[in-house]
Amino acid sequence: MFLYVHLGDSHHPYHPPKPYQNRFADGYEMSTDEALDVSMDMSSDLHGHIARGVPFADDEWSAIHAMYDAGICHVDDTARKIVEYAESRLDDPIVVVTSDHGELLGEHGLLAHMIVVNDAVSHVPLVVAGVSGLSGTHDELVQHADAMRTVLNEVGVDADVPVGIDLRDGEREFAVTQRGGARSASKLAKISEYDDAFDASQYHSGDLTSIRTPEYRYVQSESEIELFRIPDETYDVSDAESLLCNELAAMCESWLTAFGLPRSQQEEHSEFDDSMTAHLKDLGYL
Repeated sequence: MFLYVHLGDSHHPYHPPKPYQNRFADGYEMSTDEALDVSMDMSSDLHGHIARGVPFADDEWSAIHAMYDAGICHVDDTARKIVEYAESRLDDPIVVVTSDHGELLGEHGLLAHMIVVNDAVSHVPLVVAGVSGLSGTHDELVQHADAMRTVLNEVGVDADVPVGIDLRDGEREFAVTQRGGARSASKLAKISEYDDAFDASQYHSGDLTSIRTPEYRYVQSESEIELFRIPDETYDVSDAESLLCNELAAMCESWLTAFGLPRSQQEEHSEFDDSMTAHLKDLGYL
């Protein structure tokens, strides 16, 4: 049996269920209803807030963080219940818990998870349990494809996962994150509509590929190359660390030669016939 569960309550808009709304109320001075209003306003006007420089007061930021954290608590509790139930009904289940992305809360003047690929977006939780020879807590670099490769090997499925390595086979030298250029351009154009003073040139244009090592993040796009120290991802040190930058650039080009740019070069849209639409509604999609 294979079961996939997607829990979306930590995704914006940050509006946790009532039992969780006061979980971090001591972190802000306003009422819970006011905190929820601030959080919802952030999500309803993401592009406008970014265009205006994310102009939230300190207490408003505290409220946004509190509602985001409360949503994460709800997801944690729900995931725990699912895992505990699976363990009570199945023999030695393999469990993988992770996230598709993180959230920007003002980093680089941005919100949600668009345009950049820094750790706020790409450093996410990963738990893999029930796999023989894999235990303990690890802080080395890992990609989602590694978890897939490991689980497939464990259950004896011979499937191609080009960029994945078995987590039991050692540490990877670097991790790769990519961002498509067309979607980013559409986001920047939409943000610019809200304020002519918004400077879209401060962000990379075109397809972007990032090489993340334990100490650095190398970022390459059609417009520029940057190198950042971890955890600081604010100041470009490519000039000061030119030898390292050239080394990572070579690694990036080698990886691109082997695996290529982001597959999707444009916005994708799905169309469903009446039968599929009805089926999706039955599943709970609106």
